[in-house]
Amino acid sequence: MRAVNALHRLGAAVLLVVTLLTLMPPARAGAVAPLYSPQTGHTVGPHFTLAWRERGGVAILGYPLSEEFEEGGRTTQYFERAVLQTFPEYVGTPYYVQGIQLGRELISGREAEAPSPSPPPTAPSSRRPGTPSAGRSVIIGWREAA
Repeated sequence: MRAVNALHRLGAAVLLVVTLLTLMPPARAGAVAPLYSPQTGHTVGPHFTLAWRERGGVAILGYPLSEEFEEGGRTTQYFERAVLQTFPEYVGTPYYVQGIQLGRELISGREAEAPSPSPPPTAPSSRRPGTPSAGRSVIIGWREAA
């Protein structure tokens, strides 16, 4: 009888541990060691290392162009093709680190301006095959043959 009770207690303890591990929030990006990039001389900061890896690393976001710093009350880091920021109100969720909307930031305050005009169409020439009716031409290859 005692052996059965001990087995039940052990089973309950294992079940409790598994349940607690399942309910724990995912590891924060701050728990990961920073990565040094000799290409730029900067480090992917500890707040951003996990998010940087999960979102494609060098292939998608590029090398770090700055260290972590505070900007607008948020921890921020610049990369070659992205800017990442922490959102403490979302700690423990997938939204803790987010990319900022660069386009919105660049045109902030300029919404009333007219859009940039389109470039004029290029007329086809004898050296460039194309479709005259569309006003576009196609360049084949990197350089023109002599």
